Amino acid sequence: MTSKYSIVFMPDADWLEKITTMKFQLSDLIGWYSSKNALGHITICEFEMEEKNFPLVLKKLSQICDSLSSKKVFFDHYEAFESNGTFFIAPSSESKKYLSDLMKRINQSILIKDKFTSNTPHLSIARKLTSEQMQVAFQTFQKISMEFHLKSLYVRRFNKSRKQYDVIHEIEFVGNDEVGALFGQQSLF
Repeated sequence: MTSKYSIVFMPDADWLEKITTMKFQLSDLIGWYSSKNALGHITICEFEMEEKNFPLVLKKLSQICDSLSSKKVFFDHYEAFESNGTFFIAPSSESKKYLSDLMKRINQSILIKDKFTSNTPHLSIARKLTSEQMQVAFQTFQKISMEFHLKSLYVRRFNKSRKQYDVIHEIEFVGNDEVGALFGQQSLF
């Protein structure tokens, strides 16, 4: 059977709760919108594959996480992708570079055909907003100062009945620098 998977970073539980509150606050003002019910996350990639092949991806992600160390990241302003109506919390310039480099490294290490990759780290609040809804979002949310330790990678599987992703694995960063020098690119599919 084929399933849809997503590899993401997620903020800590306190920030997940605050982001959920923000999403509901915005919904109270503009009504329902895309991604209203999604937990806060930073998408690294999404792909579909046969479930029987997925353990190979988990093994590769574990190898990658063995070489990564926990690091504090900062999100300090709001931005938007006007082209698709996405309103989001953006990282500081230093955190953006760190997260972008990490996302690129992960995406280059798990070579899967036809995967969607993200190269702009962001925490979406809302997607597919009209220009009027976007204006309300920017008026409602003006200042933010978020920081959390990035210490894990999360693997999610799409739940067809809920129409949301469920976290199925958390892979913690181990911080073994020697491992980072040993693993290279491997084609999975």
